[in-house]
Amino acid sequence: MRSKLAIVFALLFILSCKVERPIEIESVNFEFIELEKGVYSCIHKFGGKAICNVGIVDNGKETIVFDSFLSPDVAEELLEALNEMNLSPVKYVVNSHFHNDHIRGNQVFSEAVKIISTARTSEIIEEEEPLQIAYEKENAPARLAYYDSLYKSFNGDTKSREYQQILMWKPYYEILSNSHLKVKTRVPDMFVDSIHNIDGPDRRIQLVSKGQGHTESDLVLYLPDDDIIFTGDLVFNECHPYVPHGNISKWKT
Repeated sequence: MRSKLAIVFALLFILSCKVERPIEIESVNFEFIELEKGVYSCIHKFGGKAICNVGIVDNGKETIVFDSFLSPDVAEELLEALNEMNLSPVKYVVNSHFHNDHIRGNQVFSEAVKIISTARTSEIIEEEEPLQIAYEKENAPARLAYYDSLYKSFNGDTKSREYQQILMWKPYYEILSNSHLKVKTRVPDMFVDSIHNIDGPDRRIQLVSKGQGHTESDLVLYLPDDDIIFTGDLVFNECHPYVPHGNISKWKT
C-alpha cells in the first residue's frame, strides 16, 4: 500500500516576494492570505482539520483551487468562504499529487468542476484510495487514542515542537477514523503531463508537471506574471520532507 497512516502533515508552500495580507474569514481550521488581487493561500491552523494548505487563483474568468484538503467537511467550509469572496466561479480543482490530504475534498465540488491531475496520479488515486480508507478504518482509531492521551496528559510548553506535533496529529487521526463513513473518492478526470495553460483576462496560469519528485507524479501551479508558484509537497517549510513515495534525485532537479 502506497499511503500509510504515517504520512507527514502535508504542506503547500508558496514562493513569492509579494506582501501577504490576511483576509477576514473566521475559521478554526484555516486562514486566508491574499498574495495578489485574486490570488490566495488558504493555510492550515494548528489544531484544525484542514491538514494541508490550499491555493486559490482567480484569472478573471474562472477560479482554480489547488488541492482540496483531507476533510470533506473542511472543503465544504472552504466552498462557503469562496462564495463570500466575490470570486469568479470555480471551474477547476487541481490535485498536486495522490496523498489523501490533498484530494479528499474533491467530492464537495459540483460535477461541472473539472478535477485535474497527472494521468499517473489519477491512476494511483483510483487504485489505492479504497485500500487506504480500509486501512484507516482498521488502524486510525488506535492512533487517535494515542494522540488523545498525549494531548490530555501534556503539561509542558505549549509553544514547543512536541506540543505542535500533538496538535497536528490528533485532528489528523480524528478525520481518518471517520473517513470510511464520509469519503466518496472522486478521481481526477482531466490530465496534465507536461504544461497546460488556463489563461484569463487578469492573469496567465500554467500547470506544470516534471514527472517524479515528492511522488511518482507531481503537478505545480505557476503564475508567471505574479511571480508565484504553488508547489504542493515539492517544498516543505520548517520540517523534513516526506520521502517514501519520492525520487530524491529527480526531486532535486
